[in-house]
Amino acid sequence: RDIAKFQSNVGGTQVDQMIIGCDGNVDINGTVTADGLTVDSTGGATPTYSHTNNGEGLTLRYNDDSGARAADIVAIGNNPAGATMAMRFFVNPNSTDAASEVMRLQNGRVGIGTSSPSYLTELSGNGSGDTVTLAVTNAGSHPARVRLNSGHGNWSVGNSISVADALEFRDESASSTRALINSSGDVLINT
Repeated sequence: RDIAKFQSNVGGTQVDQMIIGCDGNVDINGTVTADGLTVDSTGGATPTYSHTNNGEGLTLRYNDDSGARAADIVAIGNNPAGATMAMRFFVNPNSTDAASEVMRLQNGRVGIGTSSPSYLTELSGNGSGDTVTLAVTNAGSHPARVRLNSGHGNWSVGNSISVADALEFRDESASSTRALINSSGDVLINT
């Protein structure tokens, strides 16, 4: 049984736009569920919000078109006392095991494949296949590069800016290529 319904007239038919259930759950554009607040989209994919008292704090859940839970984003509170605040991303909803956790934001750090990142960005895998590969892709015609900027200097490593199919080590502070490995395997220094 519902406490309140807010309806609108769509093509001569009264359509529920928001429902407040007798258990306090609220639904916008759909049917009241036990998830606290549910916002239904017209395409069938259902983002939901739920609040729990088991230390997870806040859960954002994505349901696929069939209504099955597809992914969760969980903000961890400090329950139990002293627990680390974090934002966790899961591919297997309702699971908090490390195997289903795909990314964690914790203490200003990003962990992909690890639940306790030690660096600002840390990638971790189990060593099989390419699970620890970092790909930097530029779909356009310009080079793909990794920049290293610090008080010690600014460097980049990537596809050569001036030589086709070559790896370039560039001192960006001096706007100069310091080393280059061409497609023949030749190493050129201070080119």
